[in-house]
Amino acid sequence: MRKTAVMLGLLALMVGLLCSCAFAEVTIRLASWGTSDFLVDAAREAVAPYGIKIEFEKISSSSYLDKVVSSTLGGVGPDVIADLPYRFSLLTAGIITDLTPYLEKDPEVNFKSFYPAIWGMYTYAGGTWILPSVISPYLIFYNKQHLNSAGLAAPNENWRWTVELPEAANKLKVVQSDGKVTRYGLLLENRLYTPIFSAGGDILNAENNRAVIDSPAVANILKVFQEWRLKDLIPPLGDHRRNFAAEFGSIQAVLGTFGFNSYTNTSYANPAVEWGIAPAPLGEAGRSLDENTWGYSISAFTKHPDEAWIVAKALASLKGSLLLRDGQLSPMIGKMDNSAVTAAMEMYRLSREEVLMAFQQVNYVRPSFRHIKGDEIKDIVNKAFSRIVNGGESVGTVLPAAQESINALLNED
Repeated sequence: MRKTAVMLGLLALMVGLLCSCAFAEVTIRLASWGTSDFLVDAAREAVAPYGIKIEFEKISSSSYLDKVVSSTLGGVGPDVIADLPYRFSLLTAGIITDLTPYLEKDPEVNFKSFYPAIWGMYTYAGGTWILPSVISPYLIFYNKQHLNSAGLAAPNENWRWTVELPEAANKLKVVQSDGKVTRYGLLLENRLYTPIFSAGGDILNAENNRAVIDSPAVANILKVFQEWRLKDLIPPLGDHRRNFAAEFGSIQAVLGTFGFNSYTNTSYANPAVEWGIAPAPLGEAGRSLDENTWGYSISAFTKHPDEAWIVAKALASLKGSLLLRDGQLSPMIGKMDNSAVTAAMEMYRLSREEVLMAFQQVNYVRPSFRHIKGDEIKDIVNKAFSRIVNGGESVGTVLPAAQESINALLNED
């Protein structure tokens, strides 16, 4: 009996040793500017059976890239890094690694796990450097009480940028006898790629080697917005979430689904506002939404690449209902299921039809452009658009100059 007990004890010890070797505890450091703590907690729970712990550092967006690069090159950087697919600073610095080998062999998360359109945004330079995690397609937000009082029907999928939208904006604008505007009918966000793409315009050509913003399609839609601004139909371009919540505007175009969270869970959320959502307006080329998505990369310097993949995979595989707490959607097939629809309805007081419509807008998202110097190009473009719409400068002067500056960047060695 004693011999049997000893043998059983030795067996238990051996099993324990084997288990401790198979699941040796590893800590994976995660860096992000916007991942919520509750999402990290969910990922921690998912990776715990693998003996993996997650150490999370939230870094200010203004210093994010500099800190990630400097800490990595200093030997103390993160293993998993949140990143944007249209930003290439970490790629050019050699900080992140190609995830293609993982996506080709992983039976749980692979290229077939996501909506096919996603890979147009997440592949570049012959590799896949970021694992898609969230997407937030752009929509119209509107104040239901304002539209009802004006006798206007809700915006719908047939609204156009240059017809129904300005017509409604004119009817909804409220001006005092002294000429002071107390409510704008339309608040135009500083997110002009969506209307420009829908108008048939673009930033770079298909080969990404020449600027094409000095085109009739881009010029015409910018002239429309400039005229709205000159007539005081809209206030200056900007982030108008606070203005919409304060009922200083009736329609907001365009804002991502992250706006759901803005109007319910922020310091300026106004429970008195009954808001609704509708698709972004149509242009001459139909409906085409600028990308608004991000995911997770693996550091090229990590000592635990396989464990880092498990963590990145867990973050990319979170339930759709969890992501909706931040107003984000999952680009992974099957995650935005009926439970996610129900969660969105309960959290944001949206109808089932509105929620389903928001989910369907993923089909209209397209990449902006891909270039190693993308940050510099975007800076030139955004400044040019602001000078035209907010500043009233000539389209015929600003766009050619911006295009020349972009092409000079593209032609640099």
